[in-house]
Amino acid sequence: LYGKFFFKRRGFIAPVGPYALLGVYYQYSTNTIYSPSDNNDYYSIPTINRNNITAHHGGLQVGMGRNFVVAGRMVIDLGMTLNITLPPPNVGTTINTVEQAAYADLILRNLFQLHVGIGALAF
Repeated sequence: LYGKFFFKRRGFIAPVGPYALLGVYYQYSTNTIYSPSDNNDYYSIPTINRNNITAHHGGLQVGMGRNFVVAGRMVIDLGMTLNITLPPPNVGTTINTVEQAAYADLILRNLFQLHVGIGALAF
C-alpha cells in the first residue's frame, strides 16, 4: 500500500512529472529447502531433511520516479523503490542456519527495485 506525491503535478487524469513514493508492505512467503541429515553414520543410507520455511515480514517503502506522456496517449512510469524491512523477523518456530540464510536472501532480493510501467489513456 503506497502513495505517490507529485512535486510538479501537471495533468488531471494522468499526473505527470517527478514524484516521491511512500508506503508500507507485508510479504508472506514459503520456501522448501532440502538438506542432508546430521545423524547419518558411515554404514547407513543418507537421508534428506525437508525444511519448510515460512516467513512473515513487513516494512517501509521509500522511492522516487517520474511519469511521462508520450505520443499524446501513452504513459510511461520510471522509478525506483527502497524496501526497508522492520525487525524482528518472524521465521517459523525455530531459527536455524538454513532459515537465517533463506530470510537474509529474501530481504536482499527485495531491498532495491527498479520499475518501468507502461499505460494508455482511454480518452
